[in-house]
Amino acid sequence: MFKSRILGAGHYVPERIVTNEELSQMMDTSNEWIVERTGIHERRWFTPGVDTVTNMSAKASRMAMERAGLEGKDIDFIVFATIT
Repeated sequence: MFKSRILGAGHYVPERIVTNEELSQMMDTSNEWIVERTGIHERRWFTPGVDTVTNMSAKASRMAMERAGLEGKDIDFIVFATIT
């Protein structure tokens, strides 16, 4: 009988922080308008050529393995999910 377990979880967010003030310079909005409606003060944006899906998922996977005390050879299956 096979047993499935989640032994570790990892995540990665891009380093580039974009504030509401920066967004307000790109479009007709303001920090107050965004915060009042969404509660968001800043968000992470990927850097083209650096933060690829492959690169980001590899970093998250390494974090999950480190947290679980595992190496790649110990893993049979990886669940990958993303949100924007």
